[in-house]
Amino acid sequence: MNRLPSILTILACCAFTPSATAQTCPVTVGQIVEPEKPASVYKKLLAANLTKGEFETTEQYEIRKAAVGSSDLAKPIIVEAVYDPKATKYDADTQQLMVFQYAWDNSASGWGEVFDYRGEKYGIKVDSYGPNHGLGLGQTEKTAGSYSASNAYGATTTVTKIERTVYSLFDRPGQKNSTDYKEKPTETWKFDGYADYSSNVGNLPNTGAVFVNIPIALASTTKDSMRTGVYFSPKAPYNATGDKYWAPRINRPRETTATYNVIIGDIMCAVLMDKDGKVLKTIHTAY
Repeated sequence: MNRLPSILTILACCAFTPSATAQTCPVTVGQIVEPEKPASVYKKLLAANLTKGEFETTEQYEIRKAAVGSSDLAKPIIVEAVYDPKATKYDADTQQLMVFQYAWDNSASGWGEVFDYRGEKYGIKVDSYGPNHGLGLGQTEKTAGSYSASNAYGATTTVTKIERTVYSLFDRPGQKNSTDYKEKPTETWKFDGYADYSSNVGNLPNTGAVFVNIPIALASTTKDSMRTGVYFSPKAPYNATGDKYWAPRINRPRETTATYNVIIGDIMCAVLMDKDGKVLKTIHTAY
């Protein structure tokens, strides 16, 4: 999973307790679903406002926090994830589409920046060697103007200001069976099998994948137009956020500010859908 460097500031507080209960996927193959956009889900959870107020007693805060847990915000939500058709491969003989993990789980997350790999923030200590359980949900960028700048040697350039927003869904830190940092933690997803995956960064052996039965006549259009989503049950602290700044350079005239918005909840399953929202495959968690 891709990660961006540095540390962010958390803007909320409350205790984090991983759920020990196995999650059941609320949908089956053939059902029609419509995922919500990450920005919409994040805004909905942000409305919970779980920061203790200055003029609020601890007892009042705990009552309000418990009320949020029993509200509509605690019901399962399906949030839209990123789909990359390049991380799939069709087998005409078996009429199956092999969908590698990177097709739905390969976006920047920002967890290292939000929760800090070197310590513990927000009651959450993430594993710097991963995988931590969750996934990136995509990012957007927009240009916010430009200006002229020069360095100490007199070189000048036009700097473009970029505003980036990154969304992700976090469940819990990855688990190992020992303290050996080289040991591979438990996978996030249950795969149907493993195969070599050729990506733009080289060949990745033994990459997890799932298989989707698709007739040859529908294979090409389905492969290119599939959609992905993730069902999860929101849990305290519901969200975390922060930002990071990259200063411009002469050889990289971009001034970039990234905002990381993390949704927090127990993941129930990922789903692969056709363009109309019909569920083609459910992918369960492995932990």
